[in-house]
Amino acid sequence: MNITFFGAVETVTGSQTLVETTSGTYLVDCGLFQGTESDTKRNRHPFGYDPKKLKAVFLTHSHIDHSGLLPRLVSEGFNGPIYATKATRELCQILLEDSASLQKSETKRWNDKNPKQSRRPLYTQEDVEKTLQLFRSCVFDEDIHLNGITFKFTPAGHILGAASLLLKDQKQSILFSGDYGRKDDILMFPPSPPTTDIDAIIVEGTYGDRLHPDDDVKEILREILKEIIQEKSVLVIPAFAVARSQALMCLFYEIFEQDPKLEVPMMMSSPMIEKVTAIYEKFAGEYRLDQKNAKKVFNSPRFLKWKKESENINRRQGPMIIISASGMVTGGRVVHHLKALADDSKNIILISGYQGEETPGRKILDGEKRVYIDGQKIDIQAKIKNLSHLSAHGDRSDLAELIHYYPENVKVFLQHGEQKTLNNFKEYLQELRPGQDVTVAEHAKTYSL
Repeated sequence: MNITFFGAVETVTGSQTLVETTSGTYLVDCGLFQGTESDTKRNRHPFGYDPKKLKAVFLTHSHIDHSGLLPRLVSEGFNGPIYATKATRELCQILLEDSASLQKSETKRWNDKNPKQSRRPLYTQEDVEKTLQLFRSCVFDEDIHLNGITFKFTPAGHILGAASLLLKDQKQSILFSGDYGRKDDILMFPPSPPTTDIDAIIVEGTYGDRLHPDDDVKEILREILKEIIQEKSVLVIPAFAVARSQALMCLFYEIFEQDPKLEVPMMMSSPMIEKVTAIYEKFAGEYRLDQKNAKKVFNSPRFLKWKKESENINRRQGPMIIISASGMVTGGRVVHHLKALADDSKNIILISGYQGEETPGRKILDGEKRVYIDGQKIDIQAKIKNLSHLSAHGDRSDLAELIHYYPENVKVFLQHGEQKTLNNFKEYLQELRPGQDVTVAEHAKTYSL
């Protein structure tokens, strides 16, 4: 069995791993590169293989850095099955349709500015429709036999539907961690690694060189609520539509239940957050909320359905919470909320997740007082707070525990992390187990098991 990494190498996006087995060639994930301009340019590079020759694609979860290039793969000739959990397929419909819309608008902006270098979108809504028709839904912990190989998905925590992938041919077996969750995640159950012998494991290392803070998240949010109540101000939270927004709803719901004096109006200003939340409610029981409690939590905020309604909220007196996409402040309704509210020093902007390099969210977090988003100038006078406690990725301890679940002779490949982080994580693992074979994956390099 051979593996070649075509993404998520020296970066945390663009997951894409080719697997050559005795029965054919397969792809694990096919994600969009996000972040800096040099990263996003890679989305238009040729694939390092022929999409037409792939037997199947295995998708670990719906996040766009794992699924976002699937429609391009299909447009270039892939026509095989895409295996994923049912929840992942339903989330992908929302995320890929939104991505196609963004591709269209971004391409139009590019062509308007560069009429002599016009280009086509990465893919279209028609490509997304063709892609969704190729999905085959799987359940957790069920062995599936395909063309002489066997595979199964096991719960990875992280987000709704996320899975680790165990893949076996006639000679060898390999485990792909996918994005691996936390034992103490607010919404998701702890990951559940498969109890089987393996020859190699490919592990994501987003937080491989650090531990998550152990502060009381609800206590941090309580103090922020007290501040906006006293100041009659607005708390604006740019949030990812999948998982982060639902976790925030859950946290605020619990705080309001425990201390009604802290309850303030909570507005969800994103059509995508509303659609994703409906899927979370549909799959209640696959995470820590049952159907009854999911309904309570996810019906507690007010969802702002129309753009005009969303814009009018900006003129409302605080105290108030506005949660809006996008999580890295690259576009969406959060832009007009910040344009209206970020220049008031009484208001608070709470950064609640990872911010890629050069993104507006990273610039705000770094203290820049003037940020441009979609060509709009945003003056930042509001207080900036960083809630780094809500990551859905396992930290160094979680990832090491997964690796040490298996014997020392299992080969370990690290990917999906910044280079310095992965190198530090490798050193840490080899200090714990001097005999452990640990490799930091390199782009387009083929490794034989």
